[in-house]
Amino acid sequence: MENIFNNTNHYIQYKDVKSYLVYDGYESNDLPLVSILIPTYNANRYLKDAIASCINQDTSINYEIIIVDNTPYNGKSTDTEKLIRQFASKKIRYYQNEKNIGMFGNFNRCIELARGQYITFCHSDDILLQNCLDRLLELKEKYKTELISSTPYFIDDKGEPIIVNTFRNRMIARGFKLRDSYRLTIFDVFIHGITNGVGCLFNKDLMIEIGGYNDAFYPTSDTALSAVYITKFGGICNTIPVHNIRQAVNTSSTVFTQFSIIDRHIHICVLPYLKIPKCLGNIILQSNYRYSTMLNYREWSTEDQCPEHVTWFDQLLMKVIYFFLEFKALHL
Repeated sequence: MENIFNNTNHYIQYKDVKSYLVYDGYESNDLPLVSILIPTYNANRYLKDAIASCINQDTSINYEIIIVDNTPYNGKSTDTEKLIRQFASKKIRYYQNEKNIGMFGNFNRCIELARGQYITFCHSDDILLQNCLDRLLELKEKYKTELISSTPYFIDDKGEPIIVNTFRNRMIARGFKLRDSYRLTIFDVFIHGITNGVGCLFNKDLMIEIGGYNDAFYPTSDTALSAVYITKFGGICNTIPVHNIRQAVNTSSTVFTQFSIIDRHIHICVLPYLKIPKCLGNIILQSNYRYSTMLNYREWSTEDQCPEHVTWFDQLLMKVIYFFLEFKALHL
């Protein structure tokens, strides 16, 4: 696999594939400040809620909603188009690709079609909370940084909340207060994926500059992109949730065996940017790989046993590191 910092232009991969503007409800004479991007493929049962959450933003800023459908265009009305026309929103621009360009190809096409200075994603099964755009721009103004990442709420396939048993949540339950935001470091990137793009704020020009999503790193191309973006431009973690991530049965259950393999390659690429001894970095990298593989199998596998032998040292080291990373989010 190539180095994630190669700055290859992945937008040109599908430059000959047209995206047809099927529905244009945007009526403002001014260009939007922010573009909310919804890549989709056919109309899933959650898309209506995702679109509604984007329309119902409690904000005075000018924004647009770009929906790009990977269902090949044939001139006929799709279920997604019919749904969009029901909203009759003055924010929506709906495109349909000439042919299916893959998940991350479609992510890149969304970015290309955005007209806002800033972009955020809302995947078709997720939800933006009403404070999302205002909160992201508030932190953008406060920190003058180029990425705002956000901690999500988790919901199940019925929209019911899922309580995640993390160190942070346990400390909050014991009465500790959470910082509303904190700076991300390269070490954060080295240990885990920062964002899948939902409920985050990116600078569009910088997303173009770094070359977009590379589908060679599927299924964690979003982790690779955020690693490059934060290493180059910095970022902030917003601990006040502005979106819901839906943990339902999806493609993760069929590709989870690749998560830690691709993530390890990403971390190898990030390692030279860390200001720690290389030998220590390699120890952390290998322990993180084995520990992450174990966690992925616990979450997604129904039958298979974890192929990696995870030692007591791996578990202790990674728990200490996770403790440290979560600790800095707390007010002491």
